[in-house]
Amino acid sequence: MILAEPPAIFCDAPAAAGAAGADAYARAVKERLAGQTAQAIADLEALLSARPDDVDARLQLGLALRAAGRDAEAESALREVLRQAPDYKDAKVAMAQILAARGDAAGARAILGPDLMATPGDADTADLVARLRTQRPAAASAPAPPWRLDANVAYSTLTRDLPGWWEGDLALSHKVGPDSAATVSFQRIERFRLGETYLEGAFDHGWRGGEWSLAVGGSLNPTFRPRVAVHGEAELNPWTKSPWSLGLAANYSLYVAGGVETLTVGPDRLIFGDRGKLSARFIGTRDEINQTLLGFSAGASWRFTSRFDASASYVDSAETDTGRTMRVRAEAIAGNFSIDDRTILHASVTHEALENSYERVEFAIGATAKF
Repeated sequence: MILAEPPAIFCDAPAAAGAAGADAYARAVKERLAGQTAQAIADLEALLSARPDDVDARLQLGLALRAAGRDAEAESALREVLRQAPDYKDAKVAMAQILAARGDAAGARAILGPDLMATPGDADTADLVARLRTQRPAAASAPAPPWRLDANVAYSTLTRDLPGWWEGDLALSHKVGPDSAATVSFQRIERFRLGETYLEGAFDHGWRGGEWSLAVGGSLNPTFRPRVAVHGEAELNPWTKSPWSLGLAANYSLYVAGGVETLTVGPDRLIFGDRGKLSARFIGTRDEINQTLLGFSAGASWRFTSRFDASASYVDSAETDTGRTMRVRAEAIAGNFSIDDRTILHASVTHEALENSYERVEFAIGATAKF
């Protein structure tokens, strides 16, 4: 898990640099905090060409380089800051974060030193110190666990005096090489007092330009879920070091009432380095009676600490959740809390309003275990 960046420090520019240098520094810091990392890097490099001994500007350059995914260059910049200013706390914390992120807990603790480990002060540093105290030095650089188990349970209340829904999901994944994984999943649902079982197999693969996945599944006793479904998805990031990526998904599901096709496309944008993410999707659906329905979704997520992140989303689109396609408007909030590197807890609340029909509120909890 990537740890949060330390807060930016706005220091007075050296008197010889004048107001223009101070303005350039402040502008570059604002660019970095706004997620404009490429522009911040360019401005900070220009500033350092005129003021090579400006440790504050070099610290900000290191943070911007790390946000851009250029960790080796970020480490070089931060080590130069510490060479010039060995007691610069923010440089120590940023350097320790890089070491901790790649598994070198011992190196991170050494960079912080006994004083910061004992009295970290601010919340971000305290969070880092707490993580380093529990991180195993030998296991830090070990390969990621090959197995992953996800378990979730959800209960929904419905208006119009309709009976509640239950749903249980269990998925087991295994890494097939460093960038690929295979998953089998089991879903048991109860809707309107009718039970159903759905099974699915999936394969996903990541590469330098993004990742893709393909899933095939079907219901053992189809009523609400499809007899058979094929789903493909891709996240593309062809622009080197860009905060933008493109999401694509296509789905074909054969329900008791007929076939339904869905195509989804839209951009994602990282903000404030990689702490936040904004997403938008255009959704086109051809339903079981060959009507074309258009919709959209929008979402945002934020990593509050190294252990906790949350997201919110809104969807106005077609859905075939009851065996036939209806327009649905839904709002959802979700949160994830990492107990450690191998255990994650999940919780979410979703409100749905089906057009000219009932409303539904779903409460879901779950857990992920890696082993």
